[in-house]
Amino acid sequence: MDFTTNIAESNFRYTQVMIIKTRATLAEQVTAAVKELHSYTTPTVMILPVESLDPAYHRWLVKETGA
Repeated sequence: MDFTTNIAESNFRYTQVMIIKTRATLAEQVTAAVKELHSYTTPTVMILPVESLDPAYHRWLVKETGA
């Protein structure tokens, strides 16, 4: 049995990964929106700390998120 047969027989559903980039101060608001709009009862939401960020990207992010 090959991989595609196993998927078909198990009625496997593919999971899509979405990455949302925002400021830490907006994390709760974004999490709430994802939970409200997502079809899963408990969607996976991970908030990851940023260790380093390109200064130009940081300026853009702050501008775009209304900080």
